[in-house]
Amino acid sequence: MGSEFIQIRKDLAKDHDSLKSIDSRLRSLNQEWLRKAYSPNTEKDQYFSKELYQLQESIDLLKHKQGVRVDKLLNHLNQME
Repeated sequence: MGSEFIQIRKDLAKDHDSLKSIDSRLRSLNQEWLRKAYSPNTEKDQYFSKELYQLQESIDLLKHKQGVRVDKLLNHLNQME
């Protein structure tokens, strides 16, 4: 049980890093969107749609992984009682 708990902690740390990466990508995309919004030469750009779609996919995957990890952690804690 100890090794499973350690693996869960490692996986949660990886998820934390993934969340930081998603946050960074969202901030960059937001800055780019603001630059384009106030630019006189604005064109509808597929870049934003593609980036937002990829970010949503990353967030959905992270949410799924987090749900699985939380379930494992709860099971592990229940077994310890």
